[in-house]
Amino acid sequence: MNNSGHILIVDDEPRVRTLLRRCLEGEGFAVSEAKDGAEMRRRLEHEAVSLITLDLNLGAENGLDL
Repeated sequence: MNNSGHILIVDDEPRVRTLLRRCLEGEGFAVSEAKDGAEMRRRLEHEAVSLITLDLNLGAENGLDL
């Protein structure tokens, strides 16, 4: 991980995750992705994260509930 921090992108749309990843990595951030709340929880168990970008309209789980 670099000094800029680690960002977790949680979005059910692969194209959105890819776009955000490219932009954030271009600015020097370490980036991880999760497609839903379950994957987000698994990643948070094993990764230190500085910031989460969270889609509010996830499929099975509402982003606000997460």
